[in-house]
Amino acid sequence: MPCLSGTYDPETGILLQVFVSPGGNFDKIVEVSHEKPQLEELGFLANGLLDTGADITCISSKLAQSMGLRPDGKLPLSGVTGSRPMNQYVVDLLLRFGESAIPFTNHTVTEFQVPDTSVIAMLIGRDIICKGVLTMDFAGRFTFSI
Repeated sequence: MPCLSGTYDPETGILLQVFVSPGGNFDKIVEVSHEKPQLEELGFLANGLLDTGADITCISSKLAQSMGLRPDGKLPLSGVTGSRPMNQYVVDLLLRFGESAIPFTNHTVTEFQVPDTSVIAMLIGRDIICKGVLTMDFAGRFTFSI
């Protein structure tokens, strides 16, 4: 079971590096690995915040536009300011766990708005978190394993 342990800033939360590619691109890789030139041709590396309050995994509008993603539908996204329909996309995700990586192929994500100054391009929601075990403490340590 791949595991990632480390520290986090309780004010920010747990940030992971996530490789994002349009859905179906991982099929082009014979073996998902850390061969950077091969992966970089297929997508983008982004900061993803583990968000236990998010039901679903979300991608920022800016990253979706940069990748040239085409909407695959809409879903009402609810937040503190209300609910509005947001684009959904099918992507391949690769969560890095140190030397290991876990792929999520053809995974549906929903678009969300973040300030231009944000370093967060994705919210990793419970649709992925619940596939593993996440522990956090008040001293700023975490372990996430899938």
